[in-house]
Parts: sequence; structure tokens; C-alpha cells
Amino acid sequence: MSPEKESDFSPKRESGATPGLKSLPFASMEHFKALDLAALLAEKPRADSYALEQVLSDAAKAYPDENSGPARALGVLLALCSFHLLLEPEGDAFGPRWTAPNGTRTIIPSDLRGAQSAVLAAVTAELPHPFLRARAAEVAYENGDRRMGPTAIDAYAKLVLQRLDGTFASELGEDRASATDVVAPIERAFQINALVSKRGAVAGSLKQAHALAYARAISEPAYFEFQTLAVIGINNKLLEPTDVAKTATALAEAAPEDAYCLAVKEVWLVAADANERAGNKDASRAASLKAIDQTLRMQNLVGMHAARAHWIKVSIGELRQLGGCQERVEELRKQLREAQERSLEEFGQINTPINLADIRAATIEEFARFDLPEAMRQVIHILIPPAVDVLKQETLDIARRTPLSSIFASSYADFEGKEVARGPMLGLDGEPSEEWFKEQSFRHQAPARHIAMFGQIEPARRAIMSSFPVQERHFVPVATFSAFVPPSHRHIFAMGFARLWQGDYVTAGHLLIPQLENSLRHVLTLAGVDSTKIEDDGIQGDRALSMLMTVAREQLTNIFGEDVVWQIDTLYNFRPGPAIRHELAHGKIGWGAFYAPDVMLACWFVYYLTVLPLLDSWEEEVVPYVRGML
Repeated sequence: MSPEKESDFSPKRESGATPGLKSLPFASMEHFKALDLAALLAEKPRADSYALEQVLSDAAKAYPDENSGPARALGVLLALCSFHLLLEPEGDAFGPRWTAPNGTRTIIPSDLRGAQSAVLAAVTAELPHPFLRARAAEVAYENGDRRMGPTAIDAYAKLVLQRLDGTFASELGEDRASATDVVAPIERAFQINALVSKRGAVAGSLKQAHALAYARAISEPAYFEFQTLAVIGINNKLLEPTDVAKTATALAEAAPEDAYCLAVKEVWLVAADANERAGNKDASRAASLKAIDQTLRMQNLVGMHAARAHWIKVSIGELRQLGGCQERVEELRKQLREAQERSLEEFGQINTPINLADIRAATIEEFARFDLPEAMRQVIHILIPPAVDVLKQETLDIARRTPLSSIFASSYADFEGKEVARGPMLGLDGEPSEEWFKEQSFRHQAPARHIAMFGQIEPARRAIMSSFPVQERHFVPVATFSAFVPPSHRHIFAMGFARLWQGDYVTAGHLLIPQLENSLRHVLTLAGVDSTKIEDDGIQGDRALSMLMTVAREQLTNIFGEDVVWQIDTLYNFRPGPAIRHELAHGKIGWGAFYAPDVMLACWFVYYLTVLPLLDSWEEEVVPYVRGML
């Protein structure tokens, strides 16, 4: 296909091949030639990638006719800026900046396949900004033109060098770029290099970029960035393991007392790995023990005994994996039991009044003021479950005003018209049952859930996604530090939360909702409560959610509070409620239902339960990590 022909995003094909995607007018070679990018960017020579997008957006305002040549070219360049670099070990390299409930989303490289991709490959060399060159080359590369791989690598290397020499400002709002600003382009460049290079060769410009970034990470010091760059250097034979081991050991030993424990831990792990590769087993074990010491230090930085139990348990697991530490493991097990016994009283509730007047505008205005870690914390105030006693009183008041609707049983049908449940009757005499309260209150709360999801959560999420490149790595500390998340599941939670904030409720639902039941058992175990059962044949198994809501309800209420347990029961378990855990487990939730308020809330409430135990220690445990990864 010729680059000069209309692509799938021509105005003639607005329906497109991608449902829910707004058509992007095709920009030809002539359209790009009509745009003087060099003059445009000369006015903003220090523009980083986000400032660059603003420059392009401002320039587009001068072309009200979207079909004019410069407007089309600027539209495509703005689309390039909107890609989210994922850096996942598997899957696509780029994702959309946001996805709406109706499926509408921003552009990704595959949307520009065909003629538009060919045009971008042809104009790449003419683009004056290395970020734009890298993204244009990436579109062609991701759409099958592997010849553009080296071009993308060189552009990323140039971007790194110009950030480090001060040509471009830091993306974090500081004049001087740091190691944090260059790790992502270096990682992506090496991902491409692994696929296009011959016998592991590394381009000279990329070697130079890596060397300067590695030196900057050591001098700052930037511990997380050092870990990433050190591993890349060893894997690509740019650094000798012996030298890395010495550098990592010196860097970790020089860390100040108030340095972030888990950041220093990463440096010790680099030292352990490098010594292992160099054949120095004793030094590797010593570094591993130092890394575990940093894990254990986390218990001194948290205020809750449940969180202390979490870190002690993680340390025990790491010591067992290392082996030969039985005496220390036994000592920590005693500490663990003590922390578990004192953790029952620590799960609490928060109450914040919500003003529903002009709520969408107010939410956008409010969240526009927050940085990413603060927004991640503030959003849970929208998710506070209603008080059970208030719900019951409101339900009784409605029953008195509409008696006929309450004294008869309700019937519930599925999407095929089959009756799947019946609600209990209030009756003409006698007290309402708990089941009646659950069914009636959940039904009457439907408008409130709709307001919360579409009037607050979605506007808040979009406001943050338009300002920050939210990815899985930003939720690793939340999943790692929360007592609600078992250590072996933290990456599942982190990935689920990333997809949740990106608006991909289908993926988020499948990742997060099944985790609820296991996490409740995990919390009960931390509190010293046995959540297992012994079958008639002697096999010991875990109790399902429905059983936890009965036999362990008192213990869960002691931990979470009555309001939270009621929400869990009515949202995930109760019939004739939505029973979302059961419906998802049996594959009965269709695509559109994932963007309905009940399922959306089921996803976000897992996030609420995860963040809740971190509120008192958020500034110490989460904020430094998230800000360091922006």
C-alpha cells in the first residue's frame, strides 16, 4: 500500500475496523511537509515529552479545519504522544491513555497500521524531536516494519542523552533531569535491541546512553533506577558482574539511615545476583541476608500490627527460600504470632461526607489538583460503604411509604429471561429479616452506585489518566505493603489496579474480583483465625466466600467493621443480589456488564480494601515509591 493513500482512519471510513474508536484523519507526506515542526519546536527547545504534547496541542488550535494538512499532521503527532509505554514482559508495548466505559479509547500503534504507518516510517528522519522520532519509528516497528527498530533505538538513545545533558527538562517538573527520567526509554530501547540486533550487539549510541544513565543513578543515588540499569548492563554484557557487585555493595552500605528500605533492598539484591554470577557464593549469601534485613526493617516503619505481621511473614518466606536460617525463622515466628494477636482491632472505617451537587465538575476540579500518589489515596473516599444502620432505616422508611412494593416477593431474571432468584417478603407482621434488608437496601442504593461510579470515580480516573502515565509499576507498593494482599499475589493486584485505572474493566474484573475471597482468608490468617475446614475424608480445604460470610462473619466484622462486611456480602455473595464473585467465576458476566455500576464497584472495592490498611503509613510506604517511578 502506498503511503500517500488514505488509511483505515480516513474520513471516508469513520466506522473503522476498531469498535468504539474515533476516526483519525489520515496525514500524508504532503500534509507533514506543510507543517514546519522545526520552527514550531524552536520556540520550546527544552520541551520534555509532556510539554511537547502541549506545544503540539497549542499549535493545533491555529487550524480549526481538522481536514487541513497541518491539522492532520498535528493530529497524528498528538496521537503518538498519547501512547502509554507499558514495558510489560509480555503483551503489547503500548496501550491507550484511557478507555471509556462504552469502549471508546485513545489511539494505539495498531490503529495507525497500513498507509499511516508507512508515512510515519518515511517522515521519521525529518522529525526534529527524538521523542517524536522514537514514537513514529515505533508505530512502523510495531506494525511489522522491523527495519525501523534500529531507528527507534537510536532515537531513544538520543532522547536519553539530551535529557541527561540538560537539553530537555525533567518530566517531574525539575530543571535537571534525573535517572528516573531516562530509565523507561532505555528499557524500551533494549527490548527492541534484543529482537533486532545480531548476536546481542548493542548500538554505540545506546551503550553511551546506558553508561551515562548508570553513572547518574550511582551519583544521585537512585536505587530503583540503579537496579534496573545494572541488570540491563549485566544481561547485555556492558558491565562485569564483579564490578557491579562491588558498586552495589558500596552503594547499599553508604545508604543513609532514613533511605527507603525497599529501595536499598533492590541494591542488595543486585549485589547478591552479581556475586552469584561472578561465582562468589559467600558474598552472594551475605548480600541476600542484607536484603532480607531491609524487608524486616519495614515493620518498624508501619504503625499497624497487621502491617507488621505482613512484613515479618514476608521476611520469614525469604529466609526459608534462602535456607540455613532456621533459628532466625523461629524467632520471627514468635514475633509474627504476637503481631497477629494484636492486629484484630486495627482495621477501621473512614467516614467522609460527599456533596452530590455538580458532582462531576467538582470531582474533576478536585482531582486535577492532586499528584498521582495523592489521587490514588483520595479516590477511596468515594468508595466508603454506607453505614448499615442508616441503610436499614432508609429501607424501612421506603417500605412504609410504598407498602405494596415491599410485602410481596421480588423476582429476578437473567439476561435470558430465566428466573434466577426471589427476594424475601416483608410480610404484614413480624420483623424484617436480614435477607430482606440486604435485598431491599441494595436495590434502593442503585442510584447512589451509579452516581459514585459515573459522577465521581470515572471523572476522577480520567482526570488522573490525562496527567500521568499510570502503569502497573505504580501499584507495586500498594500491593506489596497492604496487609490485604498475600505476598504471592501482589503482582496480580498491581496489574489489576493498573488496568482498573486505565479503564479496562474487563481485564481488571477478571484479575481483581477472584482475589477477594483468598485475601479475606489471608487477613483472617494474619489475625490468627483459622479459615479452613476439614472434610469427611480428612482433607483440609479453604472455606468459600459464602461460608466466610457466615461462620467467619463475626471475626471479619471485628477486623473490617460491619459496613465493609455488609458491602462485601451484598455485592459479591448475596442472592438475590448481583453475586458478582459467583457470576464471574462461572463466566456469566458479559462484556457490557463490566462497565455497569455493580461490576465497576466490585473492582474498585477490592482497591478500597487494599488501600484501607495503608492509610496511616501512606506517606512513608507508598508515596516515595510512586513519585520515584513517575
